[in-house]
This record gives sequence, C-alpha cells and structure tokens, in this order.
Amino acid sequence: AVINVTAVLLIACPCALVLATPTAVIASVGNAAKKGVLIKGGITVETAGQIDTICFDKTGTLTCGKPQVVAFESFGVEPEQKVLQLALTAEIQSEHPVAKALINYAQNQDVQPEPINQFEQVFGIGVKATLDPDQEVWVGNRKILEQNWITPNPLAKKFLKQQESEGNTALLVVLNGQILGGIAVADTVKPDANQTIRKLYQTGIKNIIMLTGDNETSAQAIAKQIGINTVKAELLPEEKLEVIRQIQSENRIVAMVG
Repeated sequence: AVINVTAVLLIACPCALVLATPTAVIASVGNAAKKGVLIKGGITVETAGQIDTICFDKTGTLTCGKPQVVAFESFGVEPEQKVLQLALTAEIQSEHPVAKALINYAQNQDVQPEPINQFEQVFGIGVKATLDPDQEVWVGNRKILEQNWITPNPLAKKFLKQQESEGNTALLVVLNGQILGGIAVADTVKPDANQTIRKLYQTGIKNIIMLTGDNETSAQAIAKQIGINTVKAELLPEEKLEVIRQIQSENRIVAMVG
C-alpha cells in the first residue's frame, strides 16, 4: 500500500518531491548558521548523519585552554629567580597557551626577560632561545631528555614523573645542555566536557578519541576525568592528521573537533 501511495505521489506531484530534499538541506544549513555553526554544503549535512567516530583535540577544546603554573622548582644549579628568568626569556615570544601561563606567572613574580638574539619553536619538544653566542636556553617536555647534548639529572626525571602522574604538563628549563629546573602547568577540564562525551556515547557514537601533544600519563589523566577511553598522545600536528587518515582507511566516517 505504501509503495502504491508513493507511486501515485511521484506521478501526481513530482516537482514538490524533487524540491523537498534541497529545501530541507537549505533550511538545516540556515538554522545551523543562526546558531554559529557553519556547514560547507548539503553533502556535509547528509554525511554528518553517518559519523561513527569523533576525534577531539585536547587543549582549548576539552579543556578551558587557560593553563596555570601549579609547580616550579629549581634543581639547585641556579637560584629559582634566575631559572624563572631564563624560562620567561625563552617563552616570551611564544603564542602557545602553556607559554602564556608561564609568562603570567613570571611577571607576577616581578621577573623580567633578558634580551634574545634568536627564537625558535621546536615542534613536539618546546622552544629554544639564543641569548648570545654562548648561551642557549630551552624550555621543553620530556622529549628534551632524548637529546644527546643534555646532561642527565635524576631530579628532572623525578619532577616529570610526579607532575605527569597528576595530569599536569611538565617542562624542563635547560641552559647549554644543563637542566636547571622544572615547571608544571595545569589546564582545567571544561565543566560540560564530561556531559558532552556521555551524550555522544548515548547517541550511538562508539568511537571517541582524544588527540594531544601531551605525554601519555597526563593525557590519560585528563581523558579519565572526561570519560574518553581512547587516547593518542605525544602527537605532532601532522601526526594527528595521520591518525585521522588511518581511521578513515578503516571505512569509518570521522569528525574532528578542535
């Protein structure tokens, strides 16, 4: 009976049916735009209904993106004030949220940066600043320990382990290969992050993945708070894209948030 009715409708008023689908798509795109959501076109709307995997960036998406310094420690080689000044000097030109937290912390301590000759952001590790021909300052994550010009320091490993176990982002301050101290920065989870993830699971999205450049321990701690089971950590920006392409190669429809 339904087939017969549909056949009659198609014969009697085909134009209305032909116009119905694009009209519905245009209405969807228009309503989304009113709510601040920009959609590229009708194909995107139709594909959205088939999404089975969502990847989230961490900083600024699942977290507030306003980290604060929660721990600062000198390892005894230089006074705390000097270590903090070197860290500020290295980070002063960086736009990363972690750098801004360090800058605010140092300036609240009335610490001023030294002049620098050159600044470089080293993706996946941190930042490097050259003060003069014989002074090179680094502020970076645990990957900096893998560099062969670094002098090992047991206090550095202890600091990293403790801070990362608490879900903090831990950084080391290095001058000419010598580790001077550590800085830990924490970002708070957005109040509605956990509820959002829970609702996505309830709608039938089975695969929710957090992508981050943070270390594995810190990333897992944040994911546990939010309710995400799958984490890909210690990723460079281009590696996040590779993860998404790998998932797509498994015939999944992927959305990226962040």
